[in-house]
Amino acid sequence: PHRMIAAAARALRPGGRMLIAVPNLDGWGFRTFGEDWHGLHLPHHLLHFTPETLTRLVSGHGLVVRSVTLSERPGWLRRSVK
Repeated sequence: PHRMIAAAARALRPGGRMLIAVPNLDGWGFRTFGEDWHGLHLPHHLLHFTPETLTRLVSGHGLVVRSVTLSERPGWLRRSVK
């Protein structure tokens, strides 16, 4: 992930913005379903982050995190139960 974030940081124009969407390893779904949580679904997600670890990764490459927004994925609940 470091090489990807570094490349994205270099590609951004001054004042540019980057949006990152990843499953939240610190969320209810993982705490409830553990290894059966759909957010861990391979090969779609090879690495996993909490809001804090993702913020630390991005900030470590000189980018400013303006906000972290959590969104629900109801379909993941259904898939996790299966």
